[in-house]
Amino acid sequence: MILPGAIIGGGTLSAEFQGTGTNASNLTSYTFAGVNFGNQSTKRYILVAVSNVGGASATVTVDGVSATKIYSALSPEWWLVALPTGTSGDVVVATGGAAATRCSIAVWAVYHLKNLTPTDGDFINGVGNLSPRSIDVEQRGLILAVADGASGHTNITWTGITEVADVTIEARQFSAAWAQFSTAQTVSVGCTGNAAGIPITTIIALR
Repeated sequence: MILPGAIIGGGTLSAEFQGTGTNASNLTSYTFAGVNFGNQSTKRYILVAVSNVGGASATVTVDGVSATKIYSALSPEWWLVALPTGTSGDVVVATGGAAATRCSIAVWAVYHLKNLTPTDGDFINGVGNLSPRSIDVEQRGLILAVADGASGHTNITWTGITEVADVTIEARQFSAAWAQFSTAQTVSVGCTGNAAGIPITTIIALR
């Protein structure tokens, strides 16, 4: 069962999707200015999914604070940072080397996170590696995912979790989806594009 709404309240895990950013300027460092961070809280973490086409990211900072990569050696990646204060600021993604053709981010505020590493996850590499994927989620846990579409994709469709963003960058789509679950279960998470090719996708579960 998917819990209605994003905020549960109390001391339980909750999350709010904050939005996306995209840039296709072929840079070694991308700054996304004025990103929303949600409500301030001593229990708040900012979760950033990064699709950095051309290689993995070397660093990600959120409002000047260094984030830690928690999942994926390949793009899209997931980065996390404790950020108790501030309602908006810059997210900066640096490659540490060659320029990335384009960079996209999706941002969540996560509250009362009990485990700073994913409890499950999977990667769909876009080449003969079809979804859906079976993701184990704990009671009241989150499943979050992002996908970088193949060339020609103008829409990405999700199953098992709820799409919250589908934006165009260089004639392809960057998409994000997530859900929270009231009971521990195995969820079949699928991601497909509306043209040839398989979106490059990473999926994580948090508790």
